[in-house]
Amino acid sequence: MLTPSQLALKGVWKAIEIGDNSNYSKKEYPTDSVEYKDIPYIADGNDYHLLDVYVPEQWDKDGEKHPVIIDIHGGGWYYGTKELNRFFCLHLARKGFIVFNMSYRLAPQATWIDQVRDCMAALKFISEHMEEYGGDAQNVFLTGDSAGGNLSSLCAGICASKVMQNAFEVEDPQLHINALGLTSPVTYLDPDVAGAIWKFYFNSFNKDYEKTNYHPYLNFDKTVEVCGKNYPPTYIVTSLADIVRTNGVQTYERLKKAGIPAELNNSKNPKLMHVYMVTGADLPEGQAAIDGMTGFFKKYLK
Repeated sequence: MLTPSQLALKGVWKAIEIGDNSNYSKKEYPTDSVEYKDIPYIADGNDYHLLDVYVPEQWDKDGEKHPVIIDIHGGGWYYGTKELNRFFCLHLARKGFIVFNMSYRLAPQATWIDQVRDCMAALKFISEHMEEYGGDAQNVFLTGDSAGGNLSSLCAGICASKVMQNAFEVEDPQLHINALGLTSPVTYLDPDVAGAIWKFYFNSFNKDYEKTNYHPYLNFDKTVEVCGKNYPPTYIVTSLADIVRTNGVQTYERLKKAGIPAELNNSKNPKLMHVYMVTGADLPEGQAAIDGMTGFFKKYLK
């Protein structure tokens, strides 16, 4: 049984879903990739434990290995599935990547740690099976937007750090992330630091988080402290009208301070809103940001 506050938050995200569906219903989706749909990364029959793979059609079953992008969708931890980012991921595939697109369980039924562990289980599955789709384990990149930016920033650290694997109680996925792309990431979210509204929101699907070993990683600084220069090079996309712009800028500054290669795409265009690269992947501004991110990735190809 959901509480009144949880029901209210579900209602907010339902309204956002209606807007997103309206946006994507007007889009022309790329058709030049072969789509492998609804692959279970945990064999428990849960629809949220599925992923899709998009292979550029000229690469499908060609017997060669190709670079991989793994994407984690946003939605405030409360909303979304892999379908939310299908449009974006098909545009990523056009840039010369095999793209894996995952779902994960949602709040309030799932906690933040449940979601991190779902994403890590997907990464482990991809590590073990990417070659079946032509993926090159030597050239793997990770992306995420908004709440997915939070989850991908953590997963990148967990892949790089035994300390974080122990704190989050997950298996080593045996996956090296060459570089990371964060779009409007929510990387500083300790409720005791971020304010009363955020504390209310985070507490709506998390209980007693302060008592856990993973609590310090609610702030990105802890991830960087633990991983150091093992943290992957990172490309960050934000904009003047991005509601979490300060998180993106702070993340960039923390990485640079730690000596980790990072680039910040911080658009001053007041019309570019939160996660504009994802929702407007077909528009000139979205394409320019995608080109910037994938160009950054290509610098780290082996």
